[in-house]
Amino acid sequence: MSIVNRTLDPSEQQVALTHVQGAAVTGATYLIGVIQSPCVPTKMVFGALGLSGAPTWRVNVLRQVSAGMTTLTTLMGLQAPTNLAATLPLSVTFAPTFTFLAKDVLVLETSVANTAVEKVLVDLVVRKTQDIVSFY
Repeated sequence: MSIVNRTLDPSEQQVALTHVQGAAVTGATYLIGVIQSPCVPTKMVFGALGLSGAPTWRVNVLRQVSAGMTTLTTLMGLQAPTNLAATLPLSVTFAPTFTFLAKDVLVLETSVANTAVEKVLVDLVVRKTQDIVSFY
């Protein structure tokens, strides 16, 4: 059967990438996920349970280059997570100026001394830039 209409509704172009991390400590880097196909970030929400202190987080994008993995860009600068037991997750919206490529790696970096969290939630919504994709 042939495809008559190759354009997808905007809701069909979006994919949610959810990451839940156990205990997170200061100065650590945690893998959020690997991008599977070309896309652009549209929205991210994040929060924490069991906050101790006031940690700050940053989300970086790593990309494979000839010399190895390198930090390509900071997707989200230093921000303090919200306590999910008391408030809604913090939302970050992006202008579609950055395009992920397949195999880009997302990492969460923690900072601020003497802080920790029991659970971490990062939910990234991306919009596919191709109707037909081949993963990796």
